[in-house]
Amino acid sequence: MQSSALVTLVFAAFALCDPTPQASLYPSSRFEGKPTIINDLGGCINIPEQDDAWYNVHSYIIKSSVECEFYKSEDCKRSAGKFKGENDKFITSNIQSVFCLEISEDEV
Repeated sequence: MQSSALVTLVFAAFALCDPTPQASLYPSSRFEGKPTIINDLGGCINIPEQDDAWYNVHSYIIKSSVECEFYKSEDCKRSAGKFKGENDKFITSNIQSVFCLEISEDEV
């Protein structure tokens, strides 16, 4: 009985966030600003908070194919949540997809 309830709960939790990868998160109709690439604080990427849905994106945007391999790694997936600023928060939940986009330095 308890395991059945747990399965239902887990299913409901996944139903709240669409795990289907989007073609691109940069730019996005739901994201008006630009992602900030973080390389020196132990986090993967920081996206300025727009609404609670961003906590369920499960995706990182990074700058190069070399970095892409690292960000797909288990070390990155285990990255602990860190705050960059009052309104910015690292997304560190289970990564379901990694988008590797070339973003020039002047865009960051």
